[in-house]
Amino acid sequence: MKLVHFILDNKFTVNVFENFDCVKNVDNKYVCLLNRDQSSVQYISDEYEDVIYLKLKDIKSIEYLLDEATYIIIHSLNVNHVKFINMYPKLNYVWVGMGFDYYDMLSNGLFYKYSLKYKRLGSIKSKIKNFIKVDFLFRLKKHKAILNITHFSPVLESEYHLLSKKYKHLKYIAWNYGASAKILNKNMVVDPQGESLLLGNSADPTNNHYEVLECLHKLQYKGNIILPLSYGDFKYREKLLSDIYNFDLNITPIFDYMDKDEYFDILKKCNVIIMNHRRQQAASNVFVMMAMGAKVFLNSDSLLYGFFESNGSAIFNIKDLSIKHLTNDLTIEQKEINKKFILKNFSQDAIFMRTREFCNRLSKMSER
Repeated sequence: MKLVHFILDNKFTVNVFENFDCVKNVDNKYVCLLNRDQSSVQYISDEYEDVIYLKLKDIKSIEYLLDEATYIIIHSLNVNHVKFINMYPKLNYVWVGMGFDYYDMLSNGLFYKYSLKYKRLGSIKSKIKNFIKVDFLFRLKKHKAILNITHFSPVLESEYHLLSKKYKHLKYIAWNYGASAKILNKNMVVDPQGESLLLGNSADPTNNHYEVLECLHKLQYKGNIILPLSYGDFKYREKLLSDIYNFDLNITPIFDYMDKDEYFDILKKCNVIIMNHRRQQAASNVFVMMAMGAKVFLNSDSLLYGFFESNGSAIFNIKDLSIKHLTNDLTIEQKEINKKFILKNFSQDAIFMRTREFCNRLSKMSER
């Protein structure tokens, strides 16, 4: 079976190589569509020599690969991938979703008051331009592309069920990136003496940082608050840091990009993690921190919260934030329940098994 993967230049892509290249009897080819030349690549290491880099206008140069492919695996529906599908609508497509590429179709409200106000800033002219040229037209193109896709692999199965209400032709096929799998294998635990709290995963307004910080300020929380802000919307970052200046809180922002090992060394000191996203987001951070024994608070609007709650994990609702909740550790039993669940579903072995099952299913379908 021959698979052609249309990948992104991001930190998750290495998991695609490491899992699919280990499956027997599968010939994998990788294509990365760039808007600039290859020198712009940031995350895909030079050691992956088999990646084909090209601009969309040069796609005809690999039509021989497309003709030979059993399936085309589309890793996220970004602008280039949507355009590509609409150029070649008759190929066999499997869409591996990443969250950002389908949540505009699942939720109308990702922001609380502070982030929503920030998103509404700007001139009327720029808003109109954004709605007409970026939002409305792209949604139409994405809708057209989805109609040509047969199978969908979101992060959570519950996300598939929501999207399939609109796109009834889509079939579910399980796979995800397992971005935290290698870290889980290191069997790390949080420092029992740690007094830090992790809030959010980026400088994206969907983190809804402000409302949590305001709550912690009112609760007179005295621990250290780790605030990862190394990527996302830097204008939002500047405004947020300016607006929380008067909060009586010990905040340590992270501005620089770190490799995973360095980042999780910081997380070892965090016995509490708070993610106020109203959608499934920062799942890798959550998986690792749960396995490490941290107490995790999620927004109850997030499907990730529902996923853990329905599976009996020890998970907590941000609405229940209190000093008692923040300072009381998980019980030994709660930590063990969380760790077993995460390792069963998101360890390296679990992700590889899922990759093999994914390929086996596609192979069987191609034989019909």
